[in-house]
Amino acid sequence: KELEKVSQFSSKEAKAQLIETLKEEAKTEAISYINATRDEAKLKANKEAKKILIQTLQRTAAEQTIENTISVFNLESDDVKGQIIGREGRNIRALEAATGVELIVDDTPETVLISGFDAVRREIAHISLQRLVSDGRIHPSRIEEVVLKTKKEIEEYIMDIGERTVIDLNIHGLHPELIRMVGRMRFRSSYGQNLLQHSREVVNLCATMAAELGLN
Repeated sequence: KELEKVSQFSSKEAKAQLIETLKEEAKTEAISYINATRDEAKLKANKEAKKILIQTLQRTAAEQTIENTISVFNLESDDVKGQIIGREGRNIRALEAATGVELIVDDTPETVLISGFDAVRREIAHISLQRLVSDGRIHPSRIEEVVLKTKKEIEEYIMDIGERTVIDLNIHGLHPELIRMVGRMRFRSSYGQNLLQHSREVVNLCATMAAELGLN
């Protein structure tokens, strides 16, 4: 009662003020603790992420290959160049029309250059030329026949690459068209690296990081 008179506070008012003061102090300490915990968590998370990335990269190191827009077809003799060109250039024109690439037959010894941005077409032209030269019969109708057959075989080869890739990487339920697109990556490059090889590396990186983090 004496304290109430001196302080001009009732015991209830004093208790309420004390509780309010304690609440504010607790809130300030809690905010400070939360901020410190959050900063520590961020630091640990950054360190852990870097560790996982470094370990993953070390475990999936792979070779890089450079592919360009020109393929080289080697000949046993320069005598074959005349057959490839044909009378008034009809054979070489037929080859270019059927494959969609440009054939360069110049003074370079025992060499024909196959030029084109599409690596699939270059591969078709390379295999077709190989078969025509081996067979010895090089004329427009034979060229069309060989190129058509080679195109079908390359398409089958692309599907085979796609199927083997998704099986190797344990990927299931892909649409056949997507599998074909995976196979076509074998004939593409990105920043000097084969696109299929690059994509396989990305898959392995993601799988390794997911395993480290305990994810699917």
